[in-house]
Amino acid sequence: YESMKKRFAALEEDAPSGYVSLGTLPLMADYQITDKLINFQKTSNIQVNITEADQTYILRKLRARKIDLAFLRLNYLSPDIYDFYPVCKDNFVFVCSVNQSHMLPDTKTPISVEMLSRFHFISMNKESDLPKICKDYFAEMQIHPHIKLTAGRHLYLLGMVSNDLGVTLLPEHMVNTSMFPNLVTVPLEESFSTGIGIVRLRNENFSWETDALYSYFCE
Repeated sequence: YESMKKRFAALEEDAPSGYVSLGTLPLMADYQITDKLINFQKTSNIQVNITEADQTYILRKLRARKIDLAFLRLNYLSPDIYDFYPVCKDNFVFVCSVNQSHMLPDTKTPISVEMLSRFHFISMNKESDLPKICKDYFAEMQIHPHIKLTAGRHLYLLGMVSNDLGVTLLPEHMVNTSMFPNLVTVPLEESFSTGIGIVRLRNENFSWETDALYSYFCE
């Protein structure tokens, strides 16, 4: 009996001191968030339970208080509703296959607005903020692009572009040329960007574990 008590005591010492529910877009590896999160768990002994989904779903869960914190795009978040802290900024680039790049003057010179209008695009679906960011950019540049196809995940989209089904605009860190070596990225003459940050509801009472994780990414 005493031996069993000691074993249970040891298990309790190893048990997490608390829990945080974290929602995220499928981009933690792209922005080195995973490594920083692991370092947090090493030093804090706090269990982080991760839900990965699109922006619309994660925001719905955050507002319903089903998750505590989230890594999301910041472009359209209201500071009246959310507290957020940016962890990285990423510029959009033009992405095409090697075959499609032959339509460009070269792949080092930033691509012009006029040249963009000549291509057929593949877009992320409406559950992501990326199509809206791109749509607002096109409107500002007075471009009316032909959206040929949509995709639910950016890796699938990259596969489609790699196989010559169209071109796309994506944040540069999301373009995995190791996985898709047939892809070419070209900077934009008229650049635009997106921000990724850690997000929580404004004016809420949070557990100390949630505060600890939020503060860790704000340092």
